[in-house]
Amino acid sequence: METIRINIEYVRLPIPDRDFDYCATYEGYEPGNPLGYGATAEEAAEDLAFTARVYEEFFGQIEEH
Repeated sequence: METIRINIEYVRLPIPDRDFDYCATYEGYEPGNPLGYGATAEEAAEDLAFTARVYEEFFGQIEEH
């Protein structure tokens, strides 16, 4: 079983809403791949997993590079 690595970055956008302070991507991220956002690192990772499922449902398998 392959380990999926997730990168989480604290971005703190210059907006008053703190729901987007963290951004999660899969290792090897390229523009167009799913992103996850959240108020915490855990929320961002959960949002990334949800977004990836939606991408897969609508666009088919996500290409890995």
